[in-house]
Amino acid sequence: MINSNTLLREYHINLAEVVSCKRFTPSTRALAANLMDNQYHSVGVYFKTISDEDLDYLSNISAMSDARPEVEELIVLTLMLIQAEGTICTNENDFINCISSFKMMIAGTVIGRKGLIKVNYENLSFNDDMGDKIVFEAIEEDK
Repeated sequence: MINSNTLLREYHINLAEVVSCKRFTPSTRALAANLMDNQYHSVGVYFKTISDEDLDYLSNISAMSDARPEVEELIVLTLMLIQAEGTICTNENDFINCISSFKMMIAGTVIGRKGLIKVNYENLSFNDDMGDKIVFEAIEEDK
């Protein structure tokens, strides 16, 4: 007998609804539109190409309380990028870990753009194997 609590559940985003939702930023809506045409998009490419203005916005909302309406955009972006990477988020703990990883990626990218660390964009991922790769590293100063 199968227990309904053990059945696989996945979190998915309706991209068409994101595109039509005016409360999201143009860059979030553009990503959703892009994903409708091309389902795969790496997290590293996303962070490598995001504008400084959009990165600052993400940095600001990632520091906000979870109760703020702007945080919904952070959640939607996380779910879109999880989906675009082909990663499956099947439970609340997985999702919390992905949100935490996304916030870390935002912070690391901000610090990287300031020239304080090197960001290895090709290693950014929501997959478990990211833990085995160097994502952020110190910049060695010439002596």
